Amino acid sequence: MRIKPLFKRTAVCAAVAFAIGFNGAQAATVVHKNTQRFGVYNLVASFNGWTFGSVGNGRYKAMLCGSEQISGADLSGLPDCDADHAPFAGDEAAWLYPIDSEFGFNVVPYALASQKTLDGIYGEGFAGNIYDGDKVVGVELSDAATDTFQVPAGLGTWCSGLGGTSVKCSTEHYTVMEHVLTCHETVAYVETTDGTRADPLDGTQAVLDYVDDDGVPGSLDCATTQLDNDLVIHADGETWDGKTISQAVADMEPIDPADILTYLEANESTVLTDIAVGDDFSITAKDDGKPLYRWGTLIKRPNDIRLYVRHPLPDAFKTGGACEPLNGGLGCRITKAELHIVHNITNNPNDQVRAEDMENEGAIGRLPGYLVDPTYGAGSTVSDTDCYEGDGDFIPAGTVFKNADMALGGGDAIVGTDPYAWSEDLHEGLSNGWYTTVDREPFEWSYDSDGDGAADNSYRSPLKTVPLGWELLSGPRWRLTPGKFGQDLPGLDVFDAEVAGADCAPPPYQKNLIKYEVGEPIVTKLNLLDWENGEERSIEDPDTMEMVSPMTFSKGWVDGTFNEGTELQDPLPKIHNPTLTGVTLNGAPVSEDFDLSIYVKGDKKPTQLYYTWLYIEYDDGTPE
Repeated sequence: MRIKPLFKRTAVCAAVAFAIGFNGAQAATVVHKNTQRFGVYNLVASFNGWTFGSVGNGRYKAMLCGSEQISGADLSGLPDCDADHAPFAGDEAAWLYPIDSEFGFNVVPYALASQKTLDGIYGEGFAGNIYDGDKVVGVELSDAATDTFQVPAGLGTWCSGLGGTSVKCSTEHYTVMEHVLTCHETVAYVETTDGTRADPLDGTQAVLDYVDDDGVPGSLDCATTQLDNDLVIHADGETWDGKTISQAVADMEPIDPADILTYLEANESTVLTDIAVGDDFSITAKDDGKPLYRWGTLIKRPNDIRLYVRHPLPDAFKTGGACEPLNGGLGCRITKAELHIVHNITNNPNDQVRAEDMENEGAIGRLPGYLVDPTYGAGSTVSDTDCYEGDGDFIPAGTVFKNADMALGGGDAIVGTDPYAWSEDLHEGLSNGWYTTVDREPFEWSYDSDGDGAADNSYRSPLKTVPLGWELLSGPRWRLTPGKFGQDLPGLDVFDAEVAGADCAPPPYQKNLIKYEVGEPIVTKLNLLDWENGEERSIEDPDTMEMVSPMTFSKGWVDGTFNEGTELQDPLPKIHNPTLTGVTLNGAPVSEDFDLSIYVKGDKKPTQLYYTWLYIEYDDGTPE
């Protein structure tokens, strides 16, 4: 299981610090720029990499329908739509045309969601060009309604409520789930004098006094509310099908119970197999190997709209180019790489931006401020400011973010009903306060100005000149900028600290405190060298011996087989476009140019994308 470090240095820091060529001479820096406009020609139709335009692995013009409404010569000759779907006028596009793609699901209640196929039924969303006169200046997208299906309680990822409402009931972090479901705290994190929270020093659980509806006083010992952590595994064809994790471990030694997820196939679409189920929650494995804790009654599967954009790269980067033999065959060193996307603020925090179709969890923006405090074990940290959790709970300065003494140590502390250390929070002792404090900004560039490893400054754009002694910690998340935090604060709007006059404010936020207004134009500026230090898909820098992003060198930009995160289909589908070298498992074309994928996920409210600008600085290996 992959373990995420609590604090990290990004690859950009290593790249800047070691931009020295061979023989100690400083290499010449070369700048490369390119701009690409979005249009319906960027739409991806299928897992074989077909696109509406000619940019992908073959053209599938029947992806859009609507022959009676034509607003540009590039949309002539579309097929007629089926009876249940028709074009309609967009907010900025003249028309939005229905989409037929494979990036949606057919759902079976209480069972599963199966992938759609190209079937001539245009139910996967809508898209249309935005024009300035006869010129295409962008694309407008509107997803189809998200497919949902009910499941038995505890197996779902969402909880359904009255009036068709729903709330996210899943997380990658046990401590976050625990905070929602019980007053027990496996990782205690707030010191109190009245005993209303668990003691972060010795783990003594709180005893809560109450008066019931009949006026009768009582008390609740939170030690008795610990979640049921011994789950029954459902996995087709395995000897431990239907056994608890404890039984499975006993039958299949030697197995570290913390690694039991490696025996489950990645699964977010079915409750029939590859799921471990208990009385209080269930677990499935995600594509990246992380656990997904679930306790809901509903599963959502969005109809993605996927875009593919190809940015030309310098010939020096490509096979046989001048970069190829440098740095032990890794190619030219990239010292700066930014991707700017001009779009309107989206309503969904999950609209992914993928370089070479790689998902990046290392780009995190500004994380909460902290101080090192060994009171709770070596390397422990506490918050440096009074703040609030996303549910409105007040957490004072000194709240424990990392309680090293309560870390479960990779599954070694399996005693009684202790949970297995499936996730990073349990491995490292990270608290619910760390994950859900609103003292964060996921969509800004963060800097450490005093050398303590914590972000204390952040900006929408990267600093052109970094002050002496400052260190870049991380750029924004690889997402289109939304109005909401996302992750463990999924439905909460990002608040404007400048207007609030403080880094923290109690949620929910009134309109005047909401930082990003959905539909307003914005430029998302991403650091393409951001990476999770030591992450499994990293490569070794031959100069520093550090594990860095594969995009630190030109080979990672042009060779899809080089990047572990760029997962190519095997065998490859037939390559109709000779300029491509492959197609990923997600249907993204791969070439010797820079391949950019954007996944717009499950929001019917239209969003607009205009253009994307790529900026690279690299050392070409020649002395200045």
